[in-house]
Amino acid sequence: MPDIHTATNTVNPYAPWDRLPPPPRKLPRTAIFKNLFGGGFSLFGNILLLAGALTLSSHLPITDFTAPRFSLGNTQNAKGVIYFRQLTGIKYKGADIEAVRYVYKDPAGQTAEGVSYAPMVIFKNMEVVDVEYLAADPSVSRIKDTRSKPVPLSGLLLIPLPLLTLGLAFSLSGFLTGRRRNALLAKGVFAQGVIANTQRFLFSSDARRLYKASASFRLPDDTQKTAVSSLLTPFMLKPGDPVPVLYDPQNPDQAEIPCFLVNKIQVSPDGSFTENMICWFYTGLAALPFAILLAMAAYWLAAGFQHPFAGMQ
Repeated sequence: MPDIHTATNTVNPYAPWDRLPPPPRKLPRTAIFKNLFGGGFSLFGNILLLAGALTLSSHLPITDFTAPRFSLGNTQNAKGVIYFRQLTGIKYKGADIEAVRYVYKDPAGQTAEGVSYAPMVIFKNMEVVDVEYLAADPSVSRIKDTRSKPVPLSGLLLIPLPLLTLGLAFSLSGFLTGRRRNALLAKGVFAQGVIANTQRFLFSSDARRLYKASASFRLPDDTQKTAVSSLLTPFMLKPGDPVPVLYDPQNPDQAEIPCFLVNKIQVSPDGSFTENMICWFYTGLAALPFAILLAMAAYWLAAGFQHPFAGMQ
């Protein structure tokens, strides 16, 4: 098997990774956070989470959370009169939504006002309509068969929740991968491997072709194992090239060609770690959507936000 340091058919981008001190090794905080929250899956998931959080923040104020209370709660009916209609500038399922303001008599006999939302041209000014209100909370009312906000609760299922769900799935996958890589960094040992094959990544461009590589290596007892890489650029490795492999001595099936180490944390020639500040950028990017979601939750609590079934009896 060719020697990693003397092979002439490739540049070894991993030195001095194959000369690390024996485990256990103490990792810098930036490396830990970068692997947990800054990997490819994590970054993609964080972008989806950020888009989902921003979309959710714009949808919540116009989402009708009272519909379950009307459909499952105890309601009363009254007659009302429409006195004002105004377009909201919001479209739902291709229809322009307008705000319809009305007056009606509450259970105490007092004149009360309300606003409902419905597609344009359904109602006319001064039209008599059926109004329904919650028996447990008469201040919550709507014109029958309309909404108390422009968009129904099911509208959250169209964009915000799918984005948040996909983002959470990708982020969780990246987090688990990063945790495994941190474990490899802390307690893994190196073996010399040889690239067995490479496979082009389906979505890579011609300008920057990306490949996944697998390498075979042997344990001290001469057992042969296989390690895989994260995505590589084509100039780095090709079949037959020697490459270091990092594996867990307690579970040799957990092995990887340590491409994920390059440019993510620095290793001095003596094998000690130094911090790479770019890791903090990725960590901050990962924290941004969670910070937005926490800020939104704090705002809802401060504003007295009620869940859809609040006030039901």
